[in-house]
Amino acid sequence: MEEMEKFSDLTEKKSHKGIVCGLLIVLLLGLIGFGYYYKSKPEVVFKLAANRAYKGFSVKQLKSKSKVDLDLAFNVKADENSEAVEEDAKKVFDIVNDMLLKLSIYEDDDNNIYKVDIEADYKNKELVAVDAYYENKKVYLDLNDLYDKLIYDEVDLEEFTKKVDKDDIKVVIDEYYKALNKALDKGTFTTEKVELNGSKVTKNKLIINNDNKDEMFNALMGYLRNSDKLIKALSKITEMEVSEVKDMLNSEMSVPELQQSIELSVYTKGLMSKVVKASVGMDGMEILTLSKVSDKNYELAIPKSLGVDFKCNINEKSANNAAIKCSLSAEGLTMSYEMNVKVDDNYKLEKPNLEKAISYEDVKEEDTADIMKKLTEKDGVKDLLEAFSAIEKNFLPQVEDESFEIKPIEEAE
Repeated sequence: MEEMEKFSDLTEKKSHKGIVCGLLIVLLLGLIGFGYYYKSKPEVVFKLAANRAYKGFSVKQLKSKSKVDLDLAFNVKADENSEAVEEDAKKVFDIVNDMLLKLSIYEDDDNNIYKVDIEADYKNKELVAVDAYYENKKVYLDLNDLYDKLIYDEVDLEEFTKKVDKDDIKVVIDEYYKALNKALDKGTFTTEKVELNGSKVTKNKLIINNDNKDEMFNALMGYLRNSDKLIKALSKITEMEVSEVKDMLNSEMSVPELQQSIELSVYTKGLMSKVVKASVGMDGMEILTLSKVSDKNYELAIPKSLGVDFKCNINEKSANNAAIKCSLSAEGLTMSYEMNVKVDDNYKLEKPNLEKAISYEDVKEEDTADIMKKLTEKDGVKDLLEAFSAIEKNFLPQVEDESFEIKPIEEAE
């Protein structure tokens, strides 16, 4: 009998546990369902997308010291059957395609010190390398192997390089983000299921037209006008009086009449509404798209239907390194460039020796002549000049040629 009672108690406890587990499962499924419903609403999709962009921009610390390296290469091609491009022009394109530009930009905002290194190469041979250094209202030029002294000129860039408090910048970004959300509350949204690259996705669309543009704008400006934090931050950044900032924000502003509705679309996929594409359009026609190709790869494009084939691929190699490749094709010509960008927030600048620097006014004529002589003796410069000399003279019109006349486009055609 005692064993039967123990078995009954055990069964009852298991039954209670089963009920509790069942309720938890139902509650969990309900929360998931509500979360899916909430995140699938188009207005929420837009706010979440804005939040991702806001966090990606504002959470990162704005560094006062940083170094950015840029490698830039161009490629210009004419279609084989194109008659619109002259043969000599194609030779110039070949020359440009063999050139590489390298830039290194260093900034120290706290101390108003800046350095820009520029190097140009032709067929992997150096054309010129010049370094510019700014400190104490002077710009110093280092011509490297062309001249053994630094040349300086007095230039006051303080107005352009004045220090801005990063906390004030953050306040402006934060407040504009909040104002954007107020404007989105007044937007008109639609949602529909569409096919994208063979997969079913949800197209969430924000429509801005003459029916809602004023209400959205007023919601945006209403928040900004009443934000004391924003007004104070803008006053410090612009060095305007608080009253002047208030007058600026409260001045009469309006959105002009729209000839066509503006449509912003965000394409999402899956249970968690993962963003796979965004676009800007007008009256149902997309004019600019941003697509996620892979985890760290994005493509910005203008549809071919607009008569221009533009694509820009952004490959995020790491948090501080990206490769960008853009191309534009129109009327038998394709122009593209590749740029590699590297950011180093831990770079320590080696200051140049300024003791030997001389004013540009003290550079002698013989020194200038010697600089030009050394420049033209560089292998890269020799090859470049030789390449240009192979182009027919009539391709580049001479100033003294009286037969050369600039004609209107209609006549030229």
